[in-house]
Amino acid sequence: ASSLTLLLKDPAEYNISLSSWFSPFSWEIWLLLLAAYFISSLVLWLAGRLSPTENTSTSPRLSLKDSFWYLIACWFRASPFHPKAWSTRLMSCAWWMFYITVTLTYFFHLPPHLATPTTAARPKTVQQVLDQGISFGVVKGGSTYQLLKNSHN
Repeated sequence: ASSLTLLLKDPAEYNISLSSWFSPFSWEIWLLLLAAYFISSLVLWLAGRLSPTENTSTSPRLSLKDSFWYLIACWFRASPFHPKAWSTRLMSCAWWMFYITVTLTYFFHLPPHLATPTTAARPKTVQQVLDQGISFGVVKGGSTYQLLKNSHN
């Protein structure tokens, strides 16, 4: 069996779309991350409500809205809530480790998606080359010429 190798030129310009920023994770992973955020917020709120240390008269009670905001804003220290009980501190620490791990994983997988453009499917057969309308040339009498001349396609 003979094989033929084609040298194809890539396009001069590549367009990076907005969807490239979401490419490091599949849509299933994005949904799981969103579910983890909602579940973590609910667990934090529940732990804050059930803990007697969090429910003192000097500190405001943790509302459901505050628990959602805390998990987003804890990176910027923009939340007025600061965990006092061990249960809420443990939940906060677990969220931080998860958040940092996901963020690092995302940024490690992002550069290849932005640097490498998605190219069209490469042709595998001579018929695919002809169907795509790719112009090519061969040397008359060369091995490629003989291969194409004697092929059944």
